[in-house]
Amino acid sequence: MTTPDVASVPDTRSRRGRWVVVVVLTAVLALAVGVTIGLLVGGSGDDDLPRAEANASAACTTASRLDADEPLPERTDNRLEEPAFWEMPAVHYHAMAAAAEDDTYQDLADASALLGTALNTADSEGMSTALEQVQAECGDLELG
Repeated sequence: MTTPDVASVPDTRSRRGRWVVVVVLTAVLALAVGVTIGLLVGGSGDDDLPRAEANASAACTTASRLDADEPLPERTDNRLEEPAFWEMPAVHYHAMAAAAEDDTYQDLADASALLGTALNTADSEGMSTALEQVQAECGDLELG
C-alpha cells in the first residue's frame, strides 16, 4: 500500500523563532559595540572637564580639606607621616598646572605660590595665610 504524498507543511514557528533570536542578538551586539566606542572616544566623569578646570578643581578640593588655622597639625613627631604635609604641595602644583593652561586660574596659582614658599621655609604663619588665600580664591572660582 502506498501512502499518498502529502505536501510537507513548513514549520513557520521555528523559522520565526530563529529570526527573532538573530535580530535580538544583532541588536545586543550593536549596543555593546556602540557603548564601547562611546567610552573610548568620549570618556566619562572628570575626564570631561577641561584640563585646566580639572587641575583647579583638584587644587581646591584638596585645599578644602586643610585647616588654615593649623596647616600642619602636630599629631606625630614625624611630619612625613602627616597627610597635610603632602597635600599642600599638591594644592600648589595643581593650581600652577591650571594657570599654565588657562589664565583664569592665575590668582589661584599666585596664592598657591605663597603656599609653596611657606612650605619650603617651614613658615607656619605663612602657610596659614597662604592657605586662607587659596581657599578664598577657590571660593571666588566656586570650586572645591
